[in-house]
Amino acid sequence: MSTPSPSAGSPTDPPANATTRVLLPVADRRETMATAWRLLRSRPGPLTLAAATYVIAGLCGLVAPWVLGGVVDAVAAGRADAESTVIRAVCWIAAAAVVGGVLTAVSSWALAAAAEPMMERPRLTVVS
Repeated sequence: MSTPSPSAGSPTDPPANATTRVLLPVADRRETMATAWRLLRSRPGPLTLAAATYVIAGLCGLVAPWVLGGVVDAVAAGRADAESTVIRAVCWIAAAAVVGGVLTAVSSWALAAAAEPMMERPRLTVVS
């Protein structure tokens, strides 16, 4: 088994006769974060709307387990109002599903409304 000679270089090194050129500038972490925060601050409304609606939509997903726990407790205890508890649970779960679905659509729209202009600026800067 032979080992490569130390002068051969690693497989990722460019060939010795190749000229290296930088096609695009590369920003360090600090520059990248500064630019990202500047772009995020330029669209606070849609970003806040997206974050709030994503959180509320996520909370809507927690309604079903919470309500079903009440149904289980009512049925297990043999309460007389178990039937109405089940009907109330179905209504709560259906309402939470509708609200969660609408909020998910709104949050996706708001995120797109915020992100598209933010991504356009760096692209135009690099292309022009």
